[in-house]
Amino acid sequence: MAKKNNEQAVPAAVLRKDDDNAIKISHGYVEEEEVVEEVVEEFNPRKMSKLENTWAKAKKILWPIVKVLFLLEMSFIILFPLFAQLSTTFMSEADVSDPTVEYISETPTLQNYIDVIEVSSYWETLITTILLCAVVGVLTMYVSSLVGYGFSKFKFKGRGFFFAIVILTIIIPPATVMFPMFMKFRFFDIDIFGIIKLLTGWSIVEMITGDPIKMTNTVWPLILLSATGFGFRGGLFIFLMRQFYNGCPNELSEAAYVDGATVFRTYASIMHPLGKSLRVTIFLLSFSWQWTDTFYSGLFFSQSFDVMANVLQKAENLAATNDTATSVMTNTGTMLILVPLLIIFIFGQNLMAEGIERSGIVG
Repeated sequence: MAKKNNEQAVPAAVLRKDDDNAIKISHGYVEEEEVVEEVVEEFNPRKMSKLENTWAKAKKILWPIVKVLFLLEMSFIILFPLFAQLSTTFMSEADVSDPTVEYISETPTLQNYIDVIEVSSYWETLITTILLCAVVGVLTMYVSSLVGYGFSKFKFKGRGFFFAIVILTIIIPPATVMFPMFMKFRFFDIDIFGIIKLLTGWSIVEMITGDPIKMTNTVWPLILLSATGFGFRGGLFIFLMRQFYNGCPNELSEAAYVDGATVFRTYASIMHPLGKSLRVTIFLLSFSWQWTDTFYSGLFFSQSFDVMANVLQKAENLAATNDTATSVMTNTGTMLILVPLLIIFIFGQNLMAEGIERSGIVG
């Protein structure tokens, strides 16, 4: 069929195929019908064979099943130890001595929980630990945010040196500085470097009161360490906040300075609200780590100052006193310690995941 002379033509960008089956652009004017034929020939999908079609349908059905089975298997691996531990807490003495009872108790009882709660003064300990962890978590959250912002947005002499000290607090095990830390709070003095005592033989506090300040068996060591950024995992939290503020554009703070805002006003009004999700993550991590901490609790607190870490020790003592299975009592104490943390995690897991994602830590 002959084409008319006035038939519509389209501007060049003609689709053709080269030797590598790639699309090639050629300039000029061609008839619209030729372009359509080229495009249809290029992008017309190949008809699948019957075997390929069957495999594609089977893959759509089987792949979700494989994913579900994999997730169930991983969940079983993670949750089975917790289930086995939980099941033993309901066992009576008859179940413990019965070799046929492995996981499910034949005569379940709550007496184990009643005994551990009574011997550990659980409810008073729970309130004390919640208040302590909340104070430590709040102080750690705001101090790490402020220090991380300073390391990220301000250039000053010695910044690399001081940040290296922060990294060292992450690398060096706390047990390395256990003894000097204990002695510092056992004989606390405002003369931090001990220069006056070195020269005179007396500390400032001893000159005033006659006796050194004893901070052990109080909450003040944890409060002071958290307020100065050297609390439990304080260096890690400072590093996370620094990474987060490194990802915030400098134009935000520069625009605030142009408008007349001071450094602290810029931080409080602009930069501080941006890190809300990461601060919540830091609070939850600090709260949970302090909740199960045995290092600082054993270092600064005696048995007379009850925190949640002492519940497990008292459960073990109860097992030895009553001549019952130690595993039953320790598992019961562990469950009493973990249940409040599980409740907190359920309500804060979304903000926690968002904060870690925005921290800049990958891999």
